[in-house]
Amino acid sequence: MLLAGLHGGRRFAEKNPENSFVVPFLAEAMPDAQFIHIIRDGRDAAVSHSEQPWLNAKSAGSGKRGRGGQLWGPAARWWVEPGRREDFAAVSDIVRSAWCWRRFTEAALDGLATLPAGKSIEVRYESVVSDPMRAADLLSGFLGTTPAGLDALRLAGCRTAYVDGSFVTAKESPGDFDVCWDARGVRASLLDPVLLIFYQGRALQKAKYGGEFFPAHFPADVSGITYLEFFQQDKHTNATKGIVALDLGGLP
Repeated sequence: MLLAGLHGGRRFAEKNPENSFVVPFLAEAMPDAQFIHIIRDGRDAAVSHSEQPWLNAKSAGSGKRGRGGQLWGPAARWWVEPGRREDFAAVSDIVRSAWCWRRFTEAALDGLATLPAGKSIEVRYESVVSDPMRAADLLSGFLGTTPAGLDALRLAGCRTAYVDGSFVTAKESPGDFDVCWDARGVRASLLDPVLLIFYQGRALQKAKYGGEFFPAHFPADVSGITYLEFFQQDKHTNATKGIVALDLGGLP
């Protein structure tokens, strides 16, 4: 949390799977927390997990440990049901991995069921992989992300940004925004790398900041037109249109 604040971030994410067992505690300790439950098909999860050394029988005696100090191998973990610890160590690697998936998923669902409406969202892993743009839109809507990317640009030295998208149309409830930013004076070492990641439809930008960001001088298409010029063209008629210029130095 301290690092997030020092870097100008508005929130931080913590993805330790063991959080599944302490959702009510986390919600009480951090009342503003939001919970994203990404659930994968248990069969795929079990196969993938069994290919790792953490619970595999052949890892016994290796002396290697996980993050919490737990030795790798088939020995029962703290989350195994009382009275079934010997069973856990005796089953095959794939069954042990499926057991892990079941316990963590059950704990997460039970914990999330105690939260007020709107505090959590469930997303299928398969949907994230097959349609990352839609998943990014869904998550950004749930998180209520705003143009916080403007803060990130300002911290890196950007002085001017130009806003396009439905925020500069007559839509009563605009659903997206696009930004191109003046790179003059921007210090690359201070710039959030997410603002320079453009693949998969800027899915990472949408997930983190709720919109899409482009350097103003970058070419927008094969014709060589820059994003600043592109933003000022109506995409249906090619007529010149207005956009909004923001003086980032004057923002609160």
